[in-house]
Amino acid sequence: MGKKIAVFSTAWNGEHIGGILKGMEQKAKETGNDLYIFNTYGGFEEEKVFNDCEYRIFHLALQSEFDGMLILSNNIASYNRIESLMQQIRSRNIPCISLEQDVPDFHFIGTNNYAAMAELVEHLITVHDCRTFNFVGGFCDHIENKERRKAFIDVLTGHAIPVEQDRIRDYCFSRESGEQAFRDFHERGIAIPDAVVCANDDMAIGYIKMAERFGYKVPDDLIVTGFDNLAQAYCNIPSISSVGRSKENLGRQAVEQLLGMMEGREYPHAVYVRSAFHPNLSCGCDRGIELFKKVQKQKSDMEYDNVGIRWRINVMQKQLLACRDEREFCSALEGERIRFSFSRLCIMIDDEEYSAPYLDEPAAGGMKCYPPQMRRMFQENTEPGSEPVMIQTSRLVPDAYLQDGEDSHVFVFLPMHLHGRNFGYCILQDCMDYIFNGNLFYWISELNAAIEHIKQNACIRKLNKKLAHIYMHDPLTDLYKVDQ
Repeated sequence: MGKKIAVFSTAWNGEHIGGILKGMEQKAKETGNDLYIFNTYGGFEEEKVFNDCEYRIFHLALQSEFDGMLILSNNIASYNRIESLMQQIRSRNIPCISLEQDVPDFHFIGTNNYAAMAELVEHLITVHDCRTFNFVGGFCDHIENKERRKAFIDVLTGHAIPVEQDRIRDYCFSRESGEQAFRDFHERGIAIPDAVVCANDDMAIGYIKMAERFGYKVPDDLIVTGFDNLAQAYCNIPSISSVGRSKENLGRQAVEQLLGMMEGREYPHAVYVRSAFHPNLSCGCDRGIELFKKVQKQKSDMEYDNVGIRWRINVMQKQLLACRDEREFCSALEGERIRFSFSRLCIMIDDEEYSAPYLDEPAAGGMKCYPPQMRRMFQENTEPGSEPVMIQTSRLVPDAYLQDGEDSHVFVFLPMHLHGRNFGYCILQDCMDYIFNGNLFYWISELNAAIEHIKQNACIRKLNKKLAHIYMHDPLTDLYKVDQ
C-alpha cells in the first residue's frame, strides 16, 4: 500500500505552481503513492474574508492522517498563517518539506533566488555595461522578493555602482504593478535608466508596455528583465530576459525526498534545484528563432484550448443557474461534467453553514474546522435525488475512490464559499491542466455561485410561503381570508 501525502498549495500563479504540481503528480504515480492536494486561490491582494474562506481547506487536511506533507509556503499570503500551519504540523512528528521558502525546523527545497538574481545583474553589468539601475520589487516582506532585492544591491555594491534608494520600489508582482512602477519613476524623471530589473515576469511585461506607450523601445532605450521565465514572458515582444526555475523537477524532487525521509534517509536542511538565467531580446541578446517558435506554438495552443474551456464554463454556468433545486442541479451538473476532463467530481456540504439564514452574520474567521461528518451533495455517476449520504470528514473522499484498483491516486480539494460563508468543498481528479492554465479558478467560482443560487431559490420559496400564510391569516381574529 502506497504512502498518503498531503500538499498545501496556493495556485494563483498557475504556470509556476501548476508545473510544480505536475512534477509531484508524475513522481507519485511512478512510485505508487497517493497525493492529496489542498488547493486555494488566496492571494496577497485579496480581502481577508476571501482568504480566510480559501485557506479553510488547509484545516481539512489537518483533520486527517498523512504519512508526510509538502507545503508550497512562498505563496501563502501571510507569514502568521504559515507559522500557524507549521505549528500544527510540527506536533504530528511526520516528515514535512517546505518548497520555495525556508521555514525553521523544516526541510527546504527550492530555487536559490539570490544566486539566480546575482547572475542576471552580473550579466547586465559585464556584458551590456549597464551603470544605472531601477529595481521593481514584489511585496516588500515576501521572502523571494527580499532575496532578489538583496542580490541586486550586493552585485551593484560589488561593482562600486551607487545604490540609489529612490530607484528601488516594491509593489505586488502584477502587470499593473509594472505599469505603476513606470509611472512612479517617470514622475521623478528616472524611468529610463540603463536597465530595469523586475522581481518577476509580470511586472517586467507591465513596465515594457507602459514604456512603449510613452514612446520608448526595449532594448534600444532601456533594458528590462524579469524572473520565472514563463511562456508569456518569452512570447512577449521583445522576449524578456529572465530566470528559469525547474518547476516540474522541483515537484518531482520534493516527492522523492519526502519518500526517502519516510524511509529514514537523511538529507541536508536545504536543497536547491537548478535555475538558469536566460538572456533574451529585452536585454539585447537572442536565443534563436526556433526556440521562440516552439514556445510561441505552446502558448498559442494553450490560448486556443482556453477559449474552448471558458466557453464550456459559460455553458455550464447557464445550465446550473437555470436549476430550481438540488435535484435539478445534480442532474444538470452530471450532464455538464462530461464537457471537462475530470474523472472524479464530488461535492461535500457542511449543512450547518449551508442552511444558515442569510440574515445571520457569517461565523468570525474562516479557518475553523469542518464538521466531523458532511453530506455528499453530488458524486459522478450517482442518481440525482438519492438518499442523503453522510461521509466522515477525516476520510476525505468516498471509499469508492480508493477501491478502483489503481496503485496511485491524485485528488485535488477546493474550498466552496461565497459572501464569507464556507459551505463545503469539492473533490476533483485529473484537473492538473486546469490548474496550469488558470481555468480551475473560473470553474470553481461558477460552481460556487450556482450552489449559492440554489440556496437562494430555496430561501425565496420558503419566504413566499410565509408571506402567503401572513396574507391569508389574520392573527387578531385567527381567521383565514378567502379570495373572492
